[in-house]
Amino acid sequence: MPPLLEAVALTKSYRDAGGTRKIFEGVDLLLQTNSIASLTGPSGSGKSTLLNIFGLLDRPTGGRLS
Repeated sequence: MPPLLEAVALTKSYRDAGGTRKIFEGVDLLLQTNSIASLTGPSGSGKSTLLNIFGLLDRPTGGRLS
């Protein structure tokens, strides 16, 4: 059975006045159907950004999502 979600080397960064700000880099994930996963981390670590990418509300700067 193919995975429900696969992320390979996902990267997200933004440009601002101070240059480029990396939100996260090199995220790999393989989520199978009927599995349970948890996403944790401190405030500002990119959790919501990553979930927005998984939900197709945002695009990664690099990597592959399928």
